Amino acid sequence: MAKQNIFNEIDNIKLRAEEEILKNQNLLKLLSIGHDDPLSKPDITSVSKLVDKYVFFKPKVFDDTVTETQSFLLTDIRITPIRGGSGFCGIDLIFTIIVHNDLFELFDGKTRSYQIANELTESFNNEYGTWLGKCKLETCYSIEVPSSYQGIRLIFTMTDFK
Repeated sequence: MAKQNIFNEIDNIKLRAEEEILKNQNLLKLLSIGHDDPLSKPDITSVSKLVDKYVFFKPKVFDDTVTETQSFLLTDIRITPIRGGSGFCGIDLIFTIIVHNDLFELFDGKTRSYQIANELTESFNNEYGTWLGKCKLETCYSIEVPSSYQGIRLIFTMTDFK
């Protein structure tokens, strides 16, 4: 039998996170519809067309060469060995939300980036699954992005593996 380690689970975690994101219509509308009331628009039927345009499940460098007036969601996973030689590791789901300044404010005065963060939190915070245990929001903070954009990062920590 093959020896198990944390990397055997990473693809399962990534796939489940992708599924959660791609089934959340409010999240997808906030990312891809450049209207000040995107949630009032019809559901998106071609969800797969949003991948690698608005939602990135593989590494993407976001720098000054990006000029689109749109929103982006970048995903990543962080693995941290737990000290003490237990062989256990901490796993974090990392979401980076980047919104063009022209799309920042919604019709009701709320901000697009924090509404995207709200949808991610609704999907992942305190959720159990055989795939990751329990997710808990660890932190949310602003990040530096090119001047035409605003960025925030959310990190969810997975605990209580079962």
